[in-house]
Amino acid sequence: MANNANAYKHQKAEGPATVLAIGKATAPRAFPQSFWASNVKHIMLYQQGCFGGATVLRVAKDLAENNKSAKVLAVVSELTSVTFNAPNEELLDNLVGSAIFGDGAAILVIGSDPVPEKPQFEIHGSDENILPESDGAIEGRLTEAGLIFHLLKDVPGLISRNSLLIFNKAIEGGRAILDEVAKTLNLNSEKMEMRRRSAGKKSSTTGEGCEWGLIVGFGPRLTIEV
Repeated sequence: MANNANAYKHQKAEGPATVLAIGKATAPRAFPQSFWASNVKHIMLYQQGCFGGATVLRVAKDLAENNKSAKVLAVVSELTSVTFNAPNEELLDNLVGSAIFGDGAAILVIGSDPVPEKPQFEIHGSDENILPESDGAIEGRLTEAGLIFHLLKDVPGLISRNSLLIFNKAIEGGRAILDEVAKTLNLNSEKMEMRRRSAGKKSSTTGEGCEWGLIVGFGPRLTIEV
């Protein structure tokens, strides 16, 4: 048993998972070529909703820290345009979703090794929770008109009431969610200023100049990925 434990110990990395590179522009052939490599293991995650990017980071963290010298290429894309439909007075929440969310894609390289690699960020922890009493808060329904996005008015309240961690970086959401979270956690205006300005430009830039931050994604069920 002791020898078996030592064998597993040597398979794990000694340092925390780190983000080594971030990119938003990718050569058209980069993704297909990754499947031609025989020494690459692939993990596919589909239909995760708006919290998918944070889920990928959590999975990549575990892979990097439990496989010595491994490098994880995380390719992430999220689409909102598939829910776009002509305005309908009975489906105003679908229109709101199309207005405050958009399409995006990014690539990250994540590794974990004691050898200094000048990482951009270190990932110190991750967690996922489904908020209580949140059934139907965010969901997508397949209809004859396509995928219809449903968003309850109380989503900002649900998120703020369950914000038990103090953080100063909110990745997703409209102005109402930012306001409710800032109010609940008693955050001053400076903590959220960069995120508010970014949201006004339909972007997702986070705060600046902070040593510690929290990436938060939320989506169907209502799921919070931190």
